[in-house]
Amino acid sequence: MLAPGLRLAPWVGLGLGYEWTRYASAEVGGGETELGLRGFEGSLQVGGAWRLSPRFTVGPFASLSAGRYDSYVSWS
Repeated sequence: MLAPGLRLAPWVGLGLGYEWTRYASAEVGGGETELGLRGFEGSLQVGGAWRLSPRFTVGPFASLSAGRYDSYVSWS
């Protein structure tokens, strides 16, 4: 938190990760399709926290994420 003594304390968060996903589809007649994507992702979050008790806060936030997939695999 940037200012923990305030009634609504603002905060900022950064994230970095590696994401992979895989999707598969099959048809009744026997056709199959499968694809996969992999790549790095970064995110920025901003928000505010209201302290309801010494151990519990609640508040709004917004998040922005961007990523780039470096590999694409497709099987048919």
